[in-house]
Amino acid sequence: MTDYPQVPPTRAELVRMNLEQLIAIMPDRRRNIIMRIYKDHQDLFDTNPGSSHNHQAWPGGLADHYADLLRTSWTDYADELAWAEAYNAELPFTLGPAQVALFGHDAEKVVVYGKKDDPRCAPFIAMHEAPSDKATKEGIKWHVLKHWENTYGLVLDDAEINAVKYTHGEGDDYRNDRRIMNELAAFVGNCDRGSARIRHRMGRGLGVFPPCRFDARYLLRRKVKLNFPHERNRPSGGFFKAFA
Repeated sequence: MTDYPQVPPTRAELVRMNLEQLIAIMPDRRRNIIMRIYKDHQDLFDTNPGSSHNHQAWPGGLADHYADLLRTSWTDYADELAWAEAYNAELPFTLGPAQVALFGHDAEKVVVYGKKDDPRCAPFIAMHEAPSDKATKEGIKWHVLKHWENTYGLVLDDAEINAVKYTHGEGDDYRNDRRIMNELAAFVGNCDRGSARIRHRMGRGLGVFPPCRFDARYLLRRKVKLNFPHERNRPSGGFFKAFA
């Protein structure tokens, strides 16, 4: 038996899962590393806002934003798989790396929105508030990710680094003679924009506490028909192949 869901969770199941439960079923071998990072910073996820104003800007909004991203990435990825199949093509990325990149794309908010007297946050807040050579939140993100790599062993490959860097767009790096943002980055960016600009007021509190008791582990044992018609009766393709 694999340690990730072979059958994609339904929306009804996903919305009943909090951030910890969503991390527990991430289809990536680095899930345990990400769980350690989350556990060591859970109080920050559960109290920090998702942004200063534009989305999930309430205490605990960071956990709500991350939970929304992981939930919707499951269904968005299913849609992309369906379109690739319709075009007789294959996606050049899988869901696991997408969820890892989503976890890293706002890494700076875990610490910058924390308290100055918190040793986990203080070095990064000082870096951000330094009067000389003030670091932007975007710059601090990479310091946080480097800290997570050194402390926890969370290593991103080149495609994932591209996805984290360009989640919010190519900006000044845009060129008309070649693509800068890769396909993984486009998918991650689409997930983030949906959460930050469409569902920015939705899902309050659902990242921290589920509405009811829900043991996500049963998803790992479930053997039923797939929820997406284009994936049925294809044990060697679709989600199965994508998670291999």
